[in-house]
Amino acid sequence: MARRPADEAAKAEPDPAAELERLKAEVAALLAELRRAGAEGLGALGREARARAGEAAEGLGGEWADLERRLVEEVRANPLRALGLAALAGLIAGLLVRR
Repeated sequence: MARRPADEAAKAEPDPAAELERLKAEVAALLAELRRAGAEGLGALGREARARAGEAAEGLGGEWADLERRLVEEVRANPLRALGLAALAGLIAGLLVRR
């Protein structure tokens, strides 16, 4: 028997529904892989960010203590100047809030 061209074309082309299901499965597998890789990468980035933030906080804590110590020394050395600056700051804040 002779084959008909339509039969050969039908056999050569995959079933669209089956192809669609295969593509859906591939996309789902790729999304799962991306989620896993993203979670691992974000976890590492998060740990690194926390470590750097801790180091920065320790550094700032030392700087803040130094600044506080210097401020106390300055106020004790010049109390009238400190009082005048505080009064000026209060006056400016009051004028800004009033408007």
